[in-house]
Amino acid sequence: MTKSHRCLIDGADNRELSEVVTDATPEPVTLDEDLWMPGEPPGQASMAVGALAEAMARPGELVESLLRGNGPVADVWSVADRSARLVASTVQQLINTAPDSPLNEVTTSLRLFTTGRISRQDCMRVAARFDCTFNDVLLAVVAGVLRRWMLSVTDSVGHGETVRVILPLRARDVEAQAVGQDSWMPVDGPEFVTDLPVGEDSPAVRLMQVAGLADRYAGSTRRLAPELKPLLPDLGVVPFGELSARAFSSIFQRPYNVPISMSGSVSDRYLAGGRVAEVYTLPTLAAQRALAISVNQYGDAVQFAFLADRAVVEDLPAMAGYLLESFDELLHAGPGEPSTR
Repeated sequence: MTKSHRCLIDGADNRELSEVVTDATPEPVTLDEDLWMPGEPPGQASMAVGALAEAMARPGELVESLLRGNGPVADVWSVADRSARLVASTVQQLINTAPDSPLNEVTTSLRLFTTGRISRQDCMRVAARFDCTFNDVLLAVVAGVLRRWMLSVTDSVGHGETVRVILPLRARDVEAQAVGQDSWMPVDGPEFVTDLPVGEDSPAVRLMQVAGLADRYAGSTRRLAPELKPLLPDLGVVPFGELSARAFSSIFQRPYNVPISMSGSVSDRYLAGGRVAEVYTLPTLAAQRALAISVNQYGDAVQFAFLADRAVVEDLPAMAGYLLESFDELLHAGPGEPSTR
C-alpha cells in the first residue's frame, strides 16, 4: 500500500508512487545511473531570505498561512468557518436532503478496510443481456451490497427506500473505458449524485431502476457537483462570502450518503517481472460519511474496496460476501424475473 499527497500527483505528468514502481511490461525498464549528493545545510539567514522570497513568489500560500495559521486573522476565519458549518447543518435538516441513514452518523477515527472482486466478463454479459451500460451493472451490484448490509442492521427495508451516492460524471461517458489505461488514480472532475433503490428486492428491476436514475441525474444540473474553483486564481483563494454562498448551494442541493470512486480500465502492471495480481484504490472517507467505495477494472476482474468507520459499520468484512451474493443474483436473474432470494 502506498500513500501520496494529492499535490504530488496533480496533472497529467505526475503519477502516484505505486504507478511509478510498476512497469507496463514484464521486462523492467533500465534506468540510467543518477548520482545525487546533498548540499550544505542552509544557515538561518539564508532560510529567512528564502522564506520571504517564496512568500512573495507565492501569494496564495501566504494568504493561506494567514487564514489557517496561528494568529488573529486565522482565529476570525475559524469562527466564521464554524458558524457557516453550524448554519449549514441546521438549514440542511429543513430542506430536501439525502435519505436518513446511519452511514451519515458522526464518525470516529477508527477505520476498517476490506476488498472483493467479481468477474469483468460476467459484468459485460449482464450489461448486454439487460441492454444497459457496464457501470450500470456495477452500481446495481453496489445497490445489492448496501441492501444486504441494511437488512443486517435493521429489521426490514421499505420497498421505496434508497441510498444516495455521489460518483464521477465520466462514469456515464461511453468513452470512460478508454480513460486511465495505465493509471488507477481517480481523475478530478465534476460529479453527480444518484439514488440506488435498495428497497427493491428484484435484482433485474433494481438494475433497470439504477440505469434509468443514473441517466436522468447525470444530465441534471441540480445533481451535478462541479469542483469549486478559485475566483482569484493569482491568490489561489475564494473570498469567504462567495465561498459560503456556493458551498451552501452545493450542500443543500447535492447531499449524499456514500461516495463511490470509479477508475477506467487499467492495463496489466508488473513488478520486477511479476504481474501485479490485484489493484485496489483506498477510497476517501469524507466528513459525516461512514462508508466509501472504490471500483477498479483490472485484468479480468472488477475490484471493489470498502473503507468504513469501525463504530458504524463494524461488520465491514461481510461486505465481501455481500458483493458476491449481490452479483450472483444479478448474474442469474433474467429481465423481468423476480428475485429468488
